[in-house]
Amino acid sequence: MVTAVFCAVAVLLLGACGTQVAGRGASASPTGPIPWTTAQPSAVTGVRLADGGRTLLLDARVPDGEHPCMRGLKAVLTDPVRNTVHVQVTFTSPSGDLRSGCTKERTATTRVRLDAPLGDRELVVDNYTVFTADGARPPALRLCGQLGCTPPATGCTAASYDQALLAVGAPAHTYRNSQQCDGKWLVMDFS
Repeated sequence: MVTAVFCAVAVLLLGACGTQVAGRGASASPTGPIPWTTAQPSAVTGVRLADGGRTLLLDARVPDGEHPCMRGLKAVLTDPVRNTVHVQVTFTSPSGDLRSGCTKERTATTRVRLDAPLGDRELVVDNYTVFTADGARPPALRLCGQLGCTPPATGCTAASYDQALLAVGAPAHTYRNSQQCDGKWLVMDFS
């Protein structure tokens, strides 16, 4: 008899397991309101200068869909580092929840005013995307590549070989072998 009562209580307790999600109250349901959270754009695809080089106009890829998917797009200056201007771009969105319908992207523009003209300083957006005015067609800035804004000069160096592989879009773990290099021309094999 005691065993039967104990088994019945155990079944009732185990039956209640899994009905609550950590961090949510008992009233949470899949049909409740969709939370808006702060996020960064998937990419900042272009930057233009305005107002004599004191204002940056940043083109960012943000969520889009049938319903409103983004609000509060903003760019803010962060701590400056020697010869660079650092900017962080953020917005709020419900796109982290598939119920929001925010499954597409679009380009949106935000702006930030600098204390002084950008000049020859580099612009670092969200810690990893770098732009420069050097070699750009004003008012646009030039997006720097994986080897930086001033890649190494062509030569017979490992960096030159890496630059050549990037230029042809070789896969990440490509094996390479130099056949001939004279400082102007590089002939190489890659897998």
